[in-house]
Amino acid sequence: MKAIKKYNGHCQCAISFTTSPVHTTEYYIELIKTMEKMGADSICIKDMSGLLKPYDAYELVKAIKEKVGDTPVELHTHYTSGLASMTVLKAVEAGVDIVDTAISPMAMGT
Repeated sequence: MKAIKKYNGHCQCAISFTTSPVHTTEYYIELIKTMEKMGADSICIKDMSGLLKPYDAYELVKAIKEKVGDTPVELHTHYTSGLASMTVLKAVEAGVDIVDTAISPMAMGT
């Protein structure tokens, strides 16, 4: 982060979304607050396994937007479980700032 800031780059920090008794919305909020204090310019919710369900995305994004500063929030998800379209829709409804997309030949898969 120090090197990125030194050269006026954009520092996007990512949380790797997963499910476990430890990985709660509160856990992610505290992690993001730490990233903000360190100088994050944006936060990415990285759902690399396609595990983020639509209503969980809504809850997580809504909580981040309410409890964390004005840092932009991005959602990156994969279609592995077939949930990505609805997950993105619910994240948009919750106020996510950026969503990653793909052209049709590269979409609807892992």
